Amino acid sequence: MTEKEYLTNNIQDEIWYCLQCMMCKATCTTHHYTRREEDAPEPRVHLVELIRRGFLDWDESSAETIFHCNLCGLCREWCASKQNISAIMTTARADVVNLGLAPDSVVNVDESLKNLKNIYGKPLDERLNDISLAGSSVKNAEVIYFIGCLSAYDRQEIPKAMIKILEAAGVNYTVLKGEEWCCGLPAYQLGLRDRAKEMSEHNAKFIKETCVKTVITSCPGCARALDLEYPKWGTKLNVEVLHHTVFIKKLLDEGRLKLKKHITKKLTYHDPCHLGRDMEIYDAPREILKQVSESDILEMFATREKALCCGSGGGYKLTNPEQANNMGSRITDEAVFVKADILVSACPLCKESFSKDAGEKGLELKDIAELIIDLM
Repeated sequence: MTEKEYLTNNIQDEIWYCLQCMMCKATCTTHHYTRREEDAPEPRVHLVELIRRGFLDWDESSAETIFHCNLCGLCREWCASKQNISAIMTTARADVVNLGLAPDSVVNVDESLKNLKNIYGKPLDERLNDISLAGSSVKNAEVIYFIGCLSAYDRQEIPKAMIKILEAAGVNYTVLKGEEWCCGLPAYQLGLRDRAKEMSEHNAKFIKETCVKTVITSCPGCARALDLEYPKWGTKLNVEVLHHTVFIKKLLDEGRLKLKKHITKKLTYHDPCHLGRDMEIYDAPREILKQVSESDILEMFATREKALCCGSGGGYKLTNPEQANNMGSRITDEAVFVKADILVSACPLCKESFSKDAGEKGLELKDIAELIIDLM
């Protein structure tokens, strides 16, 4: 593999269009927080182009710069020509990894995935430790519940709620338990393409062995990986992949899930980047909230395709944890501004980001599955 193999493949046009304009600077999640010129989209792309054309070489400083991006895609939504800057950054990261210049944090993630099969450095045998799976059985299973790394270890309230929903609706389900590895998306976004492929092939193998044709997941990143990225990586899955908001709406529409009451508190909803901009799922969560709420949903200023990023996407929480932990405050501020009682999330990573200061601002914070079980 040559030093710039990834950068020379089908990326030149994206770079060229981006270099003609700097209008997305004000929308950038990272730049808004750091205020550093090099953290804006156009300077990062300019750096990549100078390296691609041989005017500069990768070094530790330039390598670090391209990891100062959330890959949230918000810049693309404000771009007149819809250039995919996230794709440019992930392509450049793959070259940096190939050159052995990846930051230590990325190397650590790779080691964790290699040895422990998750991005958090936690033992595989502790995955799902506190989650009851008594109702899980591959026999007659309608769906596989793919739980995801964060929910399997730290945000277990989300899968616990989702399992209650599945059992209340009479859905036969199974989980991969210890055979569920990281979906591979964090690895791919950090430039670890071989590791991403390894994760995807393993998961696909065990999903196929169940003979179940529908996979549901509470993690938008996992949903994106399984549904959109695996085919691009050459991993054949051939199953229906549904985010849990889409599946919950289906259960409500079919009358399989019965609710005993409505919520009286005021709700606002945040669109996760992977679920919204990547998978274009905006309506299902809102339709659920309309069904369960006695009042109108309070929309924040930035919603749907223009929604703000929580700050943790694109591996940013792994490479820049201190900054990522503070980026979600813009969204909790907006939720307070619209006078919501509850900020509803549909992503464990977003919920983790908001949890830093939601309570201090008087906000309740719930995943949509948690909201549903309170009404059952």
